[in-house]
Amino acid sequence: MSLTITVIGLGQMGGNMALTLKAAGFAVTGSDLFEQARSRIAAQGLPVVAPEELPASDVYLLSLPTSAHVREVIEQSPGLLSLAPKGSVIVDTSTSRPSG
Repeated sequence: MSLTITVIGLGQMGGNMALTLKAAGFAVTGSDLFEQARSRIAAQGLPVVAPEELPASDVYLLSLPTSAHVREVIEQSPGLLSLAPKGSVIVDTSTSRPSG
């Protein structure tokens, strides 16, 4: 069984992480709120989906601009807490303040 990864947040950091993971042979899908970010990464060969189309994955890798965005992605309706399959892992690599 191969590990599936969804990278949420395809800006400078998240986009490069997604492309690096894909180059290493992982099954990676990307997502971002902004169409421009999704298009930029899709043009480089990575499958991308809109936020409302997140696939079931083993790992969700978040690279978001603020902790409010992280909370929104995890807790929104529907968020990762309700969408992520049992046993999946959510990893937050965002470089934002924990309280803000």
